[in-house]
Formats: sequence, structure tokens, C-alpha cells
Amino acid sequence: MTATASRMLVSFQRLFAGGLAFGAPIAVLAHHAHDYAPPENAWQAFASGLAHPFLSGPHLVALLALGMLAAAPGLGARTLLAFCAGSVLTALAFAAGATGWPAHDLWVAASLALAAAWLWRGQEAAGSSRLGALLVVGVAGSVHGQIAAESIEAVSAMMLFAYWSGIVFVQLALGGLAMAVLRSALAKREALAGTLRHACAALSAGAACGVLFAFA
Repeated sequence: MTATASRMLVSFQRLFAGGLAFGAPIAVLAHHAHDYAPPENAWQAFASGLAHPFLSGPHLVALLALGMLAAAPGLGARTLLAFCAGSVLTALAFAAGATGWPAHDLWVAASLALAAAWLWRGQEAAGSSRLGALLVVGVAGSVHGQIAAESIEAVSAMMLFAYWSGIVFVQLALGGLAMAVLRSALAKREALAGTLRHACAALSAGAACGVLFAFA
């Protein structure tokens, strides 16, 4: 093994270990920006929505992976929209009294593991596989939106709207940033883009394992 390959392997191992730490679930009440307490008005609800991915390791890793996936030919911004649509559908389902995904942590881990596998292989999406990828991303958005939905289910319609506006905005922003970074790398150095994909794959795989270990 060359020195460069050895350094890359160590880096991926460290990212995997970091993912393990990110995968540890955080209590629902810790998903709010104001002294770890549920919001009391629309502004606090919006701020809590903006902060939510930064207070939930698996959600943050999922958004980074989402942006990397969106950079693949044939996907693009519609991938980010599919994820957000899944999250919003979960919000509406909870508002209507739904109970959510059974064994939720296992679904979170599965979505992260699937993202890691896709990123590692660097597949393109075309034709029917493009539609299938968007459906899977929508389901992942629903899965990752469940904790956010659970944390603010008993508030007014205005606060729910503000909260989910914040979440959708930050999901589009973070995913779009990751997509732009990878596309820029693809345009300049394909090898660098591959390294970024593999690094995000290692982080996603570590987060998936972290969620599984916590669930067990």
C-alpha cells in the first residue's frame, strides 16, 4: 500500500469513528435552540427549525450525504426537494395523529447505510433508477423528519408552519451547499470529487453504526 493510500485509509477510519459519535441519538427536547426547551412563539419555532439538523448528528450527516447524492448526473435539486417533501409529509401525518415509523432508529440507520453505499459506488441515476432514487430519498426525508415532528407536535398551526419552514430552509441550504461543493470538485478534479464522496460515505456508514449501537 502506498503512503498516499495509507493516509487516505486512516482518514476514512477517522471519519467512520466520527460518524459513530454523530450517530448517538439526542433527546427530543435537545432539538430546540432556546435553552433546550420547546419554542414559545413563531420566531423561536423558526429558529428551532433552523437549528434542528445541527443538534441531531444523524440528520446533519444525512443532509451532507443528500447533497453529495444530488450532485450525481440525473438527480440535482429535485433530490433535495424530494427529501424535504418526505419531511413535510411526516409533519402533516403527525398533525393528523399518525404514530410514525416503527423501530424508527433502524430506519434511520438503514437510510444512512444506503447513502454510504450509493456514495461509495458513485452511481449515476438515469431513467427508472432516477425515479426510484427520488422515491427512496423521499422516504429517507420522512424517516429523518420524524424526530423533528415528534418534538413539536403539540403546538399551534402558526408555530408548526414556522418550525417546518426553518427545517425546510436549512435542509435545502445544507444539501445545496454540499451539492455545489461536489459539483465544483467534479468540474475541476474528478479524483478530488471521488475522495469527497468516499469521505462522506465513511461518515454516513459510521453514523449508521452509531445509531444501531445506540438502538441495541
